[in-house]
Amino acid sequence: MELLQTTAAWPVAKLVNEIDRSFAHAGLTDAETGIWLTRVIAELEKRGITLEKMTAHRHRLFRAVSARVNELEKQNRRKTYETLLFGDGSGAVHVTLASVFTFNPTKYPVGDRYQGLELPRHYYKEIGAMNGEEIDCAKLIAHDERVETWVRNLEREPKLSFWIQTSTDKFYPDFLVKLKNGKVLAVEYKGLNLSTTDDTKEKERLGKLWAERSDGQCFFEMVKGPNELSKIQDAMKTVGR
Repeated sequence: MELLQTTAAWPVAKLVNEIDRSFAHAGLTDAETGIWLTRVIAELEKRGITLEKMTAHRHRLFRAVSARVNELEKQNRRKTYETLLFGDGSGAVHVTLASVFTFNPTKYPVGDRYQGLELPRHYYKEIGAMNGEEIDCAKLIAHDERVETWVRNLEREPKLSFWIQTSTDKFYPDFLVKLKNGKVLAVEYKGLNLSTTDDTKEKERLGKLWAERSDGQCFFEMVKGPNELSKIQDAMKTVGR
Protein backbone atom coordinates (compact mmCIF):
# COMPACT_ATOMS: atom_id res chain seq x y z
CA MET A 1 0.00 0.00 0.00
CA GLU A 2 2.90 2.38 0.64
CA LEU A 3 3.86 2.09 -3.04
CA LEU A 4 0.47 3.55 -3.94
CA GLN A 5 0.94 6.58 -1.70
CA THR A 6 1.87 9.84 -3.31
CA THR A 7 5.38 11.15 -2.72
CA ALA A 8 4.44 14.70 -3.68
CA ALA A 9 5.06 16.91 -0.67
CA TRP A 10 2.05 18.22 1.18
CA PRO A 11 2.23 21.79 2.42
CA VAL A 12 3.09 22.05 6.11
CA ALA A 13 -0.39 23.32 6.94
CA LYS A 14 -2.06 20.29 5.33
CA LEU A 15 0.33 17.87 6.98
CA VAL A 16 -0.28 19.47 10.37
CA ASN A 17 -4.03 19.32 9.84
CA GLU A 18 -3.96 15.64 8.85
CA ILE A 19 -1.75 14.69 11.80
CA ASP A 20 -4.01 16.64 14.13
CA ARG A 21 -7.06 14.74 12.88
CA SER A 22 -5.37 11.34 13.16
CA PHE A 23 -5.49 10.95 16.96
CA ALA A 24 -7.61 12.03 19.93
CA HIS A 25 -6.30 14.77 22.21
CA ALA A 26 -9.21 15.84 24.39
CA GLY A 27 -7.00 17.80 26.79
CA LEU A 28 -5.47 19.99 24.08
CA THR A 29 -6.97 22.67 21.88
CA ASP A 30 -6.51 22.75 18.10
CA ALA A 31 -4.40 25.88 18.50
CA GLU A 32 -2.05 24.13 20.94
CA THR A 33 -1.62 21.04 18.81
CA GLY A 34 -1.22 23.17 15.66
CA ILE A 35 1.71 25.11 17.14
CA TRP A 36 3.35 21.98 18.54
CA LEU A 37 2.94 19.93 15.35
CA THR A 38 4.38 22.76 13.26
CA ARG A 39 7.45 22.67 15.50
CA VAL A 40 7.64 18.88 15.17
CA ILE A 41 7.71 19.12 11.37
CA ALA A 42 10.32 21.88 11.50
CA GLU A 43 12.50 19.73 13.76
CA LEU A 44 12.16 16.73 11.42
CA GLU A 45 13.21 18.88 8.48
CA LYS A 46 16.30 19.95 10.42
CA ARG A 47 17.16 16.27 10.75
CA GLY A 48 17.02 15.87 6.99
CA ILE A 49 13.55 14.35 6.70
CA THR A 50 11.86 16.11 3.81
CA LEU A 51 8.20 16.96 3.46
CA GLU A 52 8.09 14.41 0.62
CA LYS A 53 9.21 11.66 3.00
CA MET A 54 6.82 12.79 5.72
CA THR A 55 3.97 12.82 3.24
CA ALA A 56 4.80 9.41 1.79
CA HIS A 57 5.13 7.86 5.26
CA ARG A 58 2.49 9.98 6.92
CA HIS A 59 0.74 7.02 8.59
CA ARG A 60 3.95 6.12 10.40
CA LEU A 61 4.25 9.77 11.36
CA PHE A 62 0.66 9.77 12.66
CA ARG A 63 1.42 6.80 14.93
CA ALA A 64 4.69 8.27 16.17
CA VAL A 65 3.12 11.62 17.04
CA SER A 66 0.19 9.96 18.81
CA ALA A 67 2.57 7.82 20.90
CA ARG A 68 4.66 10.88 21.80
CA VAL A 69 1.62 12.89 22.89
CA ASN A 70 0.42 9.98 25.03
CA GLU A 71 3.84 9.77 26.68
CA LEU A 72 3.94 13.52 27.34
CA GLU A 73 0.44 13.42 28.85
CA LYS A 74 1.51 10.53 31.08
CA GLN A 75 4.57 12.46 32.25
CA ASN A 76 2.45 15.53 32.95
CA ARG A 77 -0.09 13.53 34.99
CA ARG A 78 2.72 12.03 37.05
CA LYS A 79 4.29 15.44 37.65
CA THR A 80 0.96 16.94 38.70
CA TYR A 81 0.22 14.00 40.97
CA GLU A 82 3.66 14.24 42.57
CA THR A 83 3.12 17.95 43.24
CA LEU A 84 -0.30 17.32 44.76
CA LEU A 85 0.81 14.52 47.07
CA PHE A 86 4.40 15.40 47.89
CA GLY A 87 4.63 19.14 47.19
CA ASP A 88 4.16 22.09 49.55
CA GLY A 89 0.42 21.57 49.68
CA SER A 90 0.57 17.87 50.53
CA GLY A 91 -0.51 18.51 54.13
CA ALA A 92 -4.09 18.37 52.95
CA VAL A 93 -3.67 14.66 52.14
CA HIS A 94 -4.75 12.44 55.01
CA VAL A 95 -6.16 8.99 55.77
CA THR A 96 -9.41 9.14 57.70
CA LEU A 97 -12.05 6.84 59.12
CA ALA A 98 -14.57 8.89 57.15
CA SER A 99 -13.34 7.09 54.04
CA VAL A 100 -12.78 3.42 54.77
CA PHE A 101 -12.73 0.38 52.49
CA THR A 102 -14.35 -2.79 53.85
CA PHE A 103 -13.98 -6.19 52.24
CA ASN A 104 -17.35 -7.69 51.33
CA PRO A 105 -17.61 -10.94 53.34
CA THR A 106 -19.67 -12.69 50.64
CA LYS A 107 -17.95 -11.49 47.48
CA TYR A 108 -14.43 -12.51 46.54
CA PRO A 109 -14.38 -12.93 42.74
CA VAL A 110 -11.35 -15.16 42.63
CA GLY A 111 -10.44 -16.65 39.25
CA ASP A 112 -7.41 -18.89 39.55
CA ARG A 113 -7.15 -20.28 43.08
CA TYR A 114 -4.23 -21.04 45.34
CA GLN A 115 -3.60 -24.78 45.52
CA GLY A 116 -1.24 -25.83 48.29
CA LEU A 117 -0.79 -26.34 51.99
CA GLU A 118 -3.35 -24.69 54.26
CA LEU A 119 -2.84 -21.02 54.95
CA PRO A 120 -4.90 -20.20 58.05
CA ARG A 121 -6.67 -16.97 58.94
CA HIS A 122 -7.54 -15.97 55.38
CA TYR A 123 -10.68 -13.81 55.41
CA TYR A 124 -12.27 -15.88 52.65
CA LYS A 125 -12.52 -19.65 52.27
CA GLU A 126 -10.69 -19.48 48.95
CA ILE A 127 -7.39 -17.73 48.25
CA GLY A 128 -6.42 -16.05 44.99
CA ALA A 129 -3.57 -17.58 43.00
CA MET A 130 0.00 -16.61 43.86
CA ASN A 131 3.43 -17.28 42.41
CA GLY A 132 6.08 -19.07 44.47
CA GLU A 133 7.58 -15.98 46.06
CA GLU A 134 4.15 -14.55 46.90
CA ILE A 135 3.27 -17.86 48.56
CA ASP A 136 6.36 -17.48 50.75
CA CYS A 137 5.03 -14.06 51.81
CA ALA A 138 1.59 -15.52 52.51
CA LYS A 139 3.06 -18.27 54.70
CA LEU A 140 4.80 -15.74 56.92
CA ILE A 141 1.59 -13.76 57.27
CA ALA A 142 -0.81 -16.67 57.75
CA HIS A 143 1.20 -18.39 60.50
CA ASP A 144 1.97 -15.30 62.58
CA GLU A 145 0.08 -15.37 65.88
CA ARG A 146 -0.32 -11.59 65.85
CA VAL A 147 -2.56 -11.80 62.77
CA GLU A 148 -6.34 -11.78 63.17
CA THR A 149 -7.11 -12.15 59.46
CA TRP A 150 -5.57 -11.40 56.07
CA VAL A 151 -6.59 -11.16 52.42
CA ARG A 152 -4.87 -12.00 49.18
CA ASN A 153 -5.91 -8.75 47.51
CA LEU A 154 -7.25 -9.22 43.98
CA GLU A 155 -6.22 -6.90 41.16
CA ARG A 156 -8.63 -5.13 38.82
CA GLU A 157 -11.52 -5.33 41.28
CA PRO A 158 -11.98 -1.68 42.32
CA LYS A 159 -15.27 -2.30 44.13
CA LEU A 160 -14.17 -5.41 46.00
CA SER A 161 -10.44 -4.92 46.59
CA PHE A 162 -8.33 -2.34 48.39
CA TRP A 163 -6.41 0.06 46.15
CA ILE A 164 -4.39 3.29 46.21
CA GLN A 165 -4.62 5.69 43.26
CA THR A 166 -1.44 6.25 41.25
CA SER A 167 -0.85 8.87 38.57
CA THR A 168 -2.01 6.48 35.85
CA ASP A 169 -3.83 3.54 37.44
CA LYS A 170 -4.86 1.84 40.68
CA PHE A 171 -2.31 0.11 42.90
CA TYR A 172 -3.56 -3.09 44.56
CA PRO A 173 -1.13 -4.24 47.31
CA ASP A 174 -0.71 -8.03 47.27
CA PHE A 175 -1.78 -8.58 50.88
CA LEU A 176 -3.88 -6.76 53.47
CA VAL A 177 -3.35 -7.89 57.06
CA LYS A 178 -5.44 -7.04 60.10
CA LEU A 179 -3.61 -7.65 63.35
CA LYS A 180 -5.25 -8.51 66.65
CA ASN A 181 -4.66 -4.98 67.96
CA GLY A 182 -6.83 -3.63 65.12
CA LYS A 183 -4.03 -2.12 63.05
CA VAL A 184 -3.64 -2.82 59.34
CA LEU A 185 -0.55 -3.77 57.35
CA ALA A 186 -0.43 -3.67 53.54
CA VAL A 187 2.30 -5.75 51.90
CA GLU A 188 3.46 -5.54 48.30
CA TYR A 189 5.93 -8.05 46.85
CA LYS A 190 8.13 -7.22 43.85
CA GLY A 191 10.54 -9.62 42.20
CA LEU A 192 14.10 -8.41 41.75
CA ASN A 193 13.47 -7.81 38.04
CA LEU A 194 10.83 -5.20 38.92
CA SER A 195 12.28 -3.78 42.11
CA THR A 196 13.84 -0.66 40.57
CA THR A 197 11.25 0.37 37.98
CA ASP A 198 9.55 3.78 38.08
CA ASP A 199 6.24 2.01 38.67
CA THR A 200 7.61 0.25 41.76
CA LYS A 201 9.13 3.47 43.11
CA GLU A 202 5.83 5.32 42.70
CA LYS A 203 3.85 2.56 44.44
CA GLU A 204 6.31 2.45 47.33
CA ARG A 205 6.11 6.22 47.85
CA LEU A 206 2.31 6.18 47.75
CA GLY A 207 2.12 3.22 50.13
CA LYS A 208 4.38 4.97 52.61
CA LEU A 209 2.39 8.20 52.29
CA TRP A 210 -0.85 6.31 52.97
CA ALA A 211 0.72 4.82 56.10
CA GLU A 212 2.26 8.08 57.31
CA ARG A 213 -1.05 9.94 57.10
CA SER A 214 -3.07 7.30 58.99
CA ASP A 215 -2.18 8.42 62.54
CA GLY A 216 -0.49 5.11 63.31
CA GLN A 217 -3.37 2.88 62.24
CA CYS A 218 -2.03 1.72 58.87
CA PHE A 219 1.38 0.43 57.83
CA PHE A 220 2.97 -0.43 54.50
CA GLU A 221 5.84 -2.71 53.56
CA MET A 222 7.40 -3.17 50.12
CA VAL A 223 9.33 -6.43 49.84
CA LYS A 224 11.83 -6.54 46.99
CA GLY A 225 13.02 -10.03 46.24
CA PRO A 226 13.23 -13.19 48.38
CA ASN A 227 16.11 -11.84 50.45
CA GLU A 228 13.79 -9.25 51.99
CA LEU A 229 11.08 -11.62 53.24
CA SER A 230 12.20 -11.00 56.82
CA LYS A 231 10.84 -7.45 56.44
CA ILE A 232 7.33 -8.90 56.73
CA GLN A 233 8.06 -10.44 60.13
CA ASP A 234 9.80 -7.26 61.30
CA ALA A 235 6.82 -5.18 60.19
CA MET A 236 4.32 -7.39 62.01
CA LYS A 237 6.38 -7.19 65.17
CA THR A 238 6.27 -3.40 64.93
CA VAL A 239 2.60 -3.19 64.02
CA GLY A 240 1.56 -5.86 66.51
CA ARG A 241 2.85 -4.01 69.56
